[in-house]
Amino acid sequence: MKKQLLIGSLIGLGYLGAAAQDVKVRAEEKNSDNGTTTFAALDKNSDNGEKLLKSHFKAGANTNFSAMQNSSDEMGFTHTKYQQYFKGVKVEHGNYILHTRNSQVETMNGDYKPVEESFGVIASSSQATALTAAQNFIGASEYMWNTSDASLYYPRNKESFTPQGQLVIVENFRGNSVSERTKLRLAYKFDIYATEPLSRQDVYVDAATNQILFSNKVIKHAAATATFATRYSGSQSGSTDSFSGSFRLRDVTRGMGVETYNMRQGRNYSTARDFTDANNNWTAAEFNNAAKDNAALDAHLGATKTYDYFKMVHNRNSYNNANAKIKSYIHYSRSYVNAFWNGSVMTYGDGDGVNFAPLTSQDVCSHEIGHAVCETSANLVYSYESGALNEALSDIWGNSIEKWAFPAEASWYIGEKFDIKFGKGFRNMANPNEFGDPDTYLGTNWYTGSGDNGGVHYNSGVLNYCYYLLVNGGAGTNDKGNAFNVVGISLLDAGKIIYRMETVYMTSTTNYAGARTGAIQAAKDLFGAGSQQEKSTTNAFYAVGVGAAFPMSVTASVAAPTNLTESRTTETSFDASWKLVNGAVEYDVEIWDGKRWNNFQTTKFGNVEISGLTNGLAVTWRVIARDKDGSEASSLSKFLDLRRNMLGKLAERNSVLDVNLYPNPSNEFVRVSYQAETTGQVQVQLVDLMGRVYVQEATAVQTGENQFQYRIGGLKVGNYLLKVTEVPEGNAKPKSYTKNLVIEQ
Repeated sequence: MKKQLLIGSLIGLGYLGAAAQDVKVRAEEKNSDNGTTTFAALDKNSDNGEKLLKSHFKAGANTNFSAMQNSSDEMGFTHTKYQQYFKGVKVEHGNYILHTRNSQVETMNGDYKPVEESFGVIASSSQATALTAAQNFIGASEYMWNTSDASLYYPRNKESFTPQGQLVIVENFRGNSVSERTKLRLAYKFDIYATEPLSRQDVYVDAATNQILFSNKVIKHAAATATFATRYSGSQSGSTDSFSGSFRLRDVTRGMGVETYNMRQGRNYSTARDFTDANNNWTAAEFNNAAKDNAALDAHLGATKTYDYFKMVHNRNSYNNANAKIKSYIHYSRSYVNAFWNGSVMTYGDGDGVNFAPLTSQDVCSHEIGHAVCETSANLVYSYESGALNEALSDIWGNSIEKWAFPAEASWYIGEKFDIKFGKGFRNMANPNEFGDPDTYLGTNWYTGSGDNGGVHYNSGVLNYCYYLLVNGGAGTNDKGNAFNVVGISLLDAGKIIYRMETVYMTSTTNYAGARTGAIQAAKDLFGAGSQQEKSTTNAFYAVGVGAAFPMSVTASVAAPTNLTESRTTETSFDASWKLVNGAVEYDVEIWDGKRWNNFQTTKFGNVEISGLTNGLAVTWRVIARDKDGSEASSLSKFLDLRRNMLGKLAERNSVLDVNLYPNPSNEFVRVSYQAETTGQVQVQLVDLMGRVYVQEATAVQTGENQFQYRIGGLKVGNYLLKVTEVPEGNAKPKSYTKNLVIEQ
């Protein structure tokens, strides 16, 4: 569906419906297909939820809005997502979000589906007949509900696991004209999981005619196709668990866990087994074998890196923001050239061995988990423009996380590491045209057919290129003949904008115009109106043919600081420096606390020491230059992973055998044996791999061997670090010794 921007404030202030209080609109966008509001920026009004929506849309008595999701963010906004219902029946994709701050609705966006009061909600076709129509549409020879894994995906219905249809109201996505596509129908919605050939999709069957109205894919295929000696990323440290005398690819330190299983070229998840190693040193000699078992090490590492990125950069706890367990299944089927998220778990094929190796590189692992993030946030429909955005967002997270985790190895290709013949994979975000994908909306290579769910793997190239420009900058002329010049704003700031666009401003049917609106609003929320980030976001979308460029303005009197650099980094501090700016008389150094920017120090110089960062995890900082007239310009944000720095130093210190733990693994208590060179004091800390402190105390020690004992029975199963730090005299540098402690059941 197309949306059009009604410029400015609609040539004056409009009003939302006939509310008891006048609600003034400063800016508005409407859906050109049905005329309903898709975005509105409001003047101040109280948050009255459903009443506001019903009033604005002049909804009849049978239409209601039910709050389905509520979240708050670091900017002080509360985002309440509403689901539309008619006579108690869900209106599919009828979602609206109110964005409230200080009890005032500032903006709202979404998709409202007008339902006539005479619309009937009684099905005239039976559910059994509709299910047969859905199965005929899929045409599979085997379905999940007839397999041994049925109970994992379907509730028991009497003596079988046959899927049950849900009555919903939905548009006819398969209609041939706008009027046909926007006409609402009563339908059965079935979750159809086929195992041969593989697919999983929600199928909507007209409850009167048994016509197939729409199918929304749950499994989104990629387009083409301890110490870990990984297949694609060299030697890496990872987290496993100790079990029955060996180690498994199960990480219990992140959320509800990250687990990786071996399907042994089968297709039944319930028969999958653990990958195990005797000494937690997963070597190439053991796992770079004929079965390609080292691919499991990449998948396990890829899932943990993805968890860490979303947690540390966006404060998101696993893909659903509720610490969901991340499960990955390796060696799916035989010569299977694909990877997918099936709505519950990640699944990876081994490739065909001729063109493609196993599909477990970091970018593809993060791509698939990115689909899970989308499904539990924007839930973009996997069709046409919204489906292309869905695919592009997964590519964005795939390459963003690869660059974050392995900056020296990363590229803008997707899947290049397992492309045996060409080493390029199947998409290029820096140049979508290389693979025949478009880099301009409705431009050359734009796919207009119905195949590939409306070109989701082709038309994703537009947002991919938009993101590339937003990160790196670039100039040129697009397919529409428009010259553009985009200033890059860094991977960190671009990622923050896209994440907020996806999780706050997108709904299930957002299109490219809606993505532009959400991204610009996200940039304003995060960095302020008129910021370089807002300008670059606007111009990046203009560069790919979506919307207008940012209006030209007078150049600011002071430039933004550049060359932000960290040195002398510890677990809780670092020295920050930057290039001085001509005309600046002072600089504000600010730290992001997860909710807002806080001033750490104001200085006239080009460096400060930033200390007191007690979380020992990560920090985002920036510098604002100010001239004598008070004009300001902010640098781009800079991210520093203190935990990565800490763990690197701990690995070096582990070679010093001055501290011993026993028993290890343990489940009730641990004894610490420490060899002291002189009489003095030490600080003992027990922390998990996310930096959370569980034991911290200062203890006197004597020359020679010292022993301490700590109870650990109440701690969660997993890997921990026990750190002993000598308290030095005078200005001497303290020495620290660290050991890994495994707590098991």
